Amino acid sequence: MINLLLSAGHGPTLNIEGYYFLDFIVFVGLLVYLLRKPIAEFVTARRERIVADMKEAQEMRAAAESKLLDYEGRLANLEQEIQQILNDARVAGEEERKRILAEASKTADRIRTDAVERLEQERRKLEQLLQTKVVDMAVNTAETLVKSSISTGDHSRFVDDYVSDLDAMQEGGR
Repeated sequence: MINLLLSAGHGPTLNIEGYYFLDFIVFVGLLVYLLRKPIAEFVTARRERIVADMKEAQEMRAAAESKLLDYEGRLANLEQEIQQILNDARVAGEEERKRILAEASKTADRIRTDAVERLEQERRKLEQLLQTKVVDMAVNTAETLVKSSISTGDHSRFVDDYVSDLDAMQEGGR
């Protein structure tokens, strides 16, 4: 049957298909010859790029692992750091409290000193006022005693003596 098909003109013939096959072989050979160098360069460049990417990925992984170890170490020490910060804050707070207490003590001493000085000034003023009042009372009492003990005649005699003293002063001054 195959013979029948081949002889009837149906099916592959070496004449036509052979040329197609030969053209295909030449075309593939030509492609291999012309594209051998660019394909080799492409494959080499691609390989180098893949190797470089792998190295970069390894470096990035190493850096990430290093950071991970650093962060894990920091996390492990975090509780210590928190305690240290709290202790430092307590110490600073205690120092601030002592400073404030010392300043308050100085202010209280200064207020006490000012109050004592003001009280001393007021005491001196009151003493002076009291002395003035005592002198005024003594003068008033003496005046009352003198008025009650001096008679009209004594009064006239005092006036006359005073006038004569004034005249003597005027005549002596001339």
